[in-house]
Amino acid sequence: MFEAMTTLLDQKRQTTADHLVRAAVAGLAKHGFTVTVDDIAREANVSRRTIFRHFATRDELLAVALTQQSDNFRSTLPQLGDQRWPAWLAELCQAVHQANGTLHRTLHELVTRHDLSPQLLAFADDIDAYRRGRNSEVADTLWEAIGRDGEAAAELRAAVAAHLSPHFTTAVSQDARGDHSMAASLAQAAIVAALDRHSPAVDAD
Repeated sequence: MFEAMTTLLDQKRQTTADHLVRAAVAGLAKHGFTVTVDDIAREANVSRRTIFRHFATRDELLAVALTQQSDNFRSTLPQLGDQRWPAWLAELCQAVHQANGTLHRTLHELVTRHDLSPQLLAFADDIDAYRRGRNSEVADTLWEAIGRDGEAAAELRAAVAAHLSPHFTTAVSQDARGDHSMAASLAQAAIVAALDRHSPAVDAD
């Protein structure tokens, strides 16, 4: 009986914590890192006290929210598999820029601000390391897909890094008045152009 009650309480606590994490994600999307506990409480329709019963600080909640969202994104990122590389690249660009667009303000602040708490700076370092590794893997995958050996050319690496960056998504949104789909299309075109300049057919000519 006691164990059953404990299990129910744990489940209720986890349900509330998950609800607060979703509210934190929504708050970050609207306010960036200026989001307050009151903002998150309003999103969740709970009191400040409820938040602090589950998370010791605002930044602890934000770190959990960001980590969960990042893990979800990484696990759903399209893989090349058996499909042709142009279709994979199109899917990849859409997925990356949709994610960038959803939290463009937060991602921009993560890579530009240095006044964040140690918890959030650690997350920013993790995101930066992941992004660099992902971009390198994308470039090498495309390089191999066009029949090249070894590491991808520096130009291709630069094209991938620049055009999958959250800065690129933000620039398309703010300066070109476009959305994440436009950013994805422009990114795909630029990366393909860099690939075409290094294709074996070009060398043969």
